[in-house]
Amino acid sequence: MTNSNTPQVPAGWYPDPAGTPRTRWWDGAAWTEHYADSVQQPTEALSPTQQAAAAGTPLYQAQYQPAYAPSQVLRAPEGTNPYTPFAWAFVGVLVLPIIGFALFDFTGYMLSSIDTSADPSFILLTPSYLLLLATGWIYYLASALFAFLDYRALKKAGVPKPFHWAWTFLSAIIYPIGRSVIVKRRTGSGMNVLWAYLALYIIYFAIVLIKTVIAISALLEAVPFSSY
Repeated sequence: MTNSNTPQVPAGWYPDPAGTPRTRWWDGAAWTEHYADSVQQPTEALSPTQQAAAAGTPLYQAQYQPAYAPSQVLRAPEGTNPYTPFAWAFVGVLVLPIIGFALFDFTGYMLSSIDTSADPSFILLTPSYLLLLATGWIYYLASALFAFLDYRALKKAGVPKPFHWAWTFLSAIIYPIGRSVIVKRRTGSGMNVLWAYLALYIIYFAIVLIKTVIAISALLEAVPFSSY
C-alpha cells in the first residue's frame, strides 16, 4: 500500500536497497525477490521507495533480465596479445618429464621389484631413476613459476581476471586448459597454448604407454604361469 505522499516509481531494475552490488526488481509497488548483477554501485541506504525514486530511469526495462552481460564487460583492450613468453615457456617445460621418463629404465625397475635376491635400494640409486625424479620436481616448480609469470603478464596487458596460476599446484594440465578458455573469452583468441601443450602431453602419454607395455611383457616372460 502506498499513500499520496509516496513518489510513484515505474517498474524496473534499481540498486538493491539492502546495499549489495546487485540490482533488484521494483514492480511499481513493492520490491520483489528477483535480483540481477549490476555495474553500478549501490546508492546510500534508503527506504525502498526513496531509493527507487533516487535511481531515476530504470537500468533495464525488460523484466527479469540481467542489467549487463558479463562476457561483454570482461573484455581485454582491442588488439591485446593473448600469448606471453611465459605461456610458451610453460608449454616447453613439459619436455623435461618426457626426457626423464624416456631415459628411465622402467623395465629394469619392474624386474628388480620381483627379484627377492636383489637390493631394493639399488634401482632407486640408478642414474635414470634419479634423472626421473629431478626432471619431475624441476617440471613441477618451473610450471608453477611460469604460470605465475604468465598470469601477471596477462593482467599487465589488460586481460581482466585471467585464469589463476595457483591451479597449477593441483595439476599442471589444468592451467593451460583454464587459461586458454578464459583468454579466448577476453581477447577472442589464445587457444594455441592449449593445443601445443596437449601435443606434448600426448607424446608423453605415448612414451609411458609404450614403456609400460614393454615392462609388462618382460615381467610375463620372467614369471611364467604354472601349469595345472
